Amino acid sequence: MVLDCFALKPDFLPKELALSVIYVRPNELDNYVDDLGQWRHLGRTFHPNALQARDVEQQGYCIRRLTKRAAALGHVLYAAKTV
Repeated sequence: MVLDCFALKPDFLPKELALSVIYVRPNELDNYVDDLGQWRHLGRTFHPNALQARDVEQQGYCIRRLTKRAAALGHVLYAAKTV
């Protein structure tokens, strides 16, 4: 399974979130978000983890969010790049 990964641009993040990413099949982002301009393409993964693959199979997308509190505690989201 091949998935594209997009991050919500900082201007559109709710104040409690440090990061929000969505994984979708290639060229399907517009099926799941209202405004494509709010998202920045981070790249493509050719080997998504089992949880990402399951979510995409079940609902067509996989969203992962990192709160500022979790970020302050040192949790990381490996798919994320500096925005």
